[in-house]
Amino acid sequence: MNILLIEETPHSLLSTCSFLQSRGFSVHTTSDREAIPGILALKKIEVILLEFKNQSFDLEIFKSVRAITQGYPLVIYSSQDAQEISIEAIKHGAQDFVVSGITGGDSLVRILHYSIARNDNEKGLRESQDRLKAILQNSDAFLSMDCNWNITDWNSLAEKTFGWNITEIQGKNFSLILPPYLRRPYLKKIKERLNSLEGDIARVQGEVLATNNAGFEFPIAYVIFKIKNDNDYMYCAFVNDITEKRNAKEELEHLVQERTLKLTQSNEQLRQFAKIASHDLQEPLRSMQGFVSLLSENIKGKIDSESDEYLDFIEKSSKRMQELVRSILQHSEIKTFSDEEFVTDCNSVLEEVVRNLKDTIKETNTNLEIHPLPEVGVERGQMVQLFQNLISNAIKYQGNEKPDIQISAERIIDKWIFSVRDKSMGIDPSNYDKIFDMFARLHSSVKYPGTGMGLAICKKIVNSYEGSIWVESKLGEGSIFFFTLPPAKIVIEKPISNEINILLVEDSPADVKLAKEALRRSGLKYQLTVANDGLEALTYLQRVKASSNRSLPSIILLDLNMPNMNGHQVLNEIKDDPILKEIPVILLTVSDRPTDIDEALRLKMNYYVPKPVTAKKISTLIKSFHELNMQSSLGLISSCDEETHIKLIMAGNPHTSEHILKQLSDDIDEKIRSRIAENVNTPQDVLEKLSLDLSSLVRLGVCDNPASSITLLEKLAQDKSEDVRLGMSENPNCPESLLKILADDENTFVSSAAAKTLSSLE
Repeated sequence: MNILLIEETPHSLLSTCSFLQSRGFSVHTTSDREAIPGILALKKIEVILLEFKNQSFDLEIFKSVRAITQGYPLVIYSSQDAQEISIEAIKHGAQDFVVSGITGGDSLVRILHYSIARNDNEKGLRESQDRLKAILQNSDAFLSMDCNWNITDWNSLAEKTFGWNITEIQGKNFSLILPPYLRRPYLKKIKERLNSLEGDIARVQGEVLATNNAGFEFPIAYVIFKIKNDNDYMYCAFVNDITEKRNAKEELEHLVQERTLKLTQSNEQLRQFAKIASHDLQEPLRSMQGFVSLLSENIKGKIDSESDEYLDFIEKSSKRMQELVRSILQHSEIKTFSDEEFVTDCNSVLEEVVRNLKDTIKETNTNLEIHPLPEVGVERGQMVQLFQNLISNAIKYQGNEKPDIQISAERIIDKWIFSVRDKSMGIDPSNYDKIFDMFARLHSSVKYPGTGMGLAICKKIVNSYEGSIWVESKLGEGSIFFFTLPPAKIVIEKPISNEINILLVEDSPADVKLAKEALRRSGLKYQLTVANDGLEALTYLQRVKASSNRSLPSIILLDLNMPNMNGHQVLNEIKDDPILKEIPVILLTVSDRPTDIDEALRLKMNYYVPKPVTAKKISTLIKSFHELNMQSSLGLISSCDEETHIKLIMAGNPHTSEHILKQLSDDIDEKIRSRIAENVNTPQDVLEKLSLDLSSLVRLGVCDNPASSITLLEKLAQDKSEDVRLGMSENPNCPESLLKILADDENTFVSSAAAKTLSSLE
């Protein structure tokens, strides 16, 4: 380890130098300050020891040495022991201050090693900070905010983007960069999104209109981070002016629209051309066929056999030409129904196809095995065409064997995959793609008549619904034609409609009777289906799901303890099904003990009802679902995941147990705490806690709760948020004494609202 030992008087260097060399240091010494830069340039000095052994510490000498040795760890070795001197030295850049005669040799060695390590760490930290500063200065506009969203810092690009310099903007609220009409609602939206995320770092991103110091509005893209900082949070944001990007995007969209329009017009022109051309081609064909027929009647048998054969060729060719023209027309008229929704039952389609091919099936003694088929989102006429072409091909290319055709379907993620399996002569793998081309033929038209357009039409139908069609085959062993199609969109009823469709899964006759009586007295319009065990319930749900003319239940009332399949198993099956999982499930339980309720929550149910079921419990529960869905449809509550949906229902239901209400009052979601604050069943101690909530929306909920004590309301009448005070002043249920206090509020909106409420009570 290389050390530079500096002393103002040369003779005093010897003892310290000898000691350090004995401890493994490579020591370079000087008493000439002007020689220091040369030594530092030539030697790999790792630490500097400035010795004041035979004289008092001189701050000016130290400063001059420090100025020459910037970046190197420097330790002072002095005989003078004074705390204020050591503090002053460290303040001006010394790594440490060692007092000779007090600090032993081993301690000095440790201090030197420690100074090197600490200097390296500080150097790395400085470099990291410099890199971060460079990144922040040269990246997007960067802003940092405190826990109240007041701006603490921003970079030069932020100054350029928004027009304010750091001294003008520091301490101002983040909302200042938004237009006035967006500030409150949009910042509230961002806060809600950040508060709904867990972890020490939360992140949201989006686009919004911003404004600069001149009031000019422009679009920005932002990424905002919420970062845990000790017991609070801080915020930082990266912002990018996307005016040019948006203009380019709009221009691109305009070009795409123009090209799409041109392509649509071109396709329509091609379709019209094919239609006209086909019609115009058929006209002379019909005339030719008519005259050939007349000519054949007049001269057939009166001329030589060779001429008769020529007439047959002409007649057959004209018929084939007519079939080809019709096939072209049929292919051109296949439409793509991109914006339309269809629900086509493939079982009824196959019934129609079998009727259409009845004579061919009977003549060839074809065996058709059709498995249950689903509903698809495809126009019915095209499905008839698709199956009819595939079955006709399977019969035609059967050879000498009796045709045997199997048709089935299987669900794969978001599509149905169909298979049409036959025992025909098979197809060579080299021809797999070729057979779907227009006019493709693998065999002589003499042996297997046809236009070669059937599979091309099938491909166009399937492709028009973003599906795929392919074949797997072995020569002499048959073929399987596969194709994929989209499922029909099954519309699940909302929890509230004119008539609520309820499925009750209950094995106890007594509990079924009690549930029926509770529903009858609830005043709700409903239709009830009863399943006596879990297996029966799942069978019923799958049957309804597969039907085109029956609706799935709006709500499922599910008992836990049942034979065959208990409620836990049924719930797992329902929640694993992509369609059934959307149905709200209410567990019927014999206990409302906290442990039982916690277990029900773990099962992902949407609510629970302790038995016996009463009319009041049922009607309140249904109305809670209705209220939540109405708010959601009006855009008052953002779309939420399953767990949040469950919590919102429970938080707002007055029959929710106090145990659950207390649990939910600590939820990170502001909306859930707000519904707890409004719930008349919420205990007073929980309401007291929520009256101190950081969210004004939650505190406002406590104000609106008729169960809130007068003491709580008195506190909230002096709330720092004018929104809370304004909410109280507009509440006719607020005590008159508090309304009089609010009528004198310093905020004119609050005072005028309170005065108006008071006058309405007189």
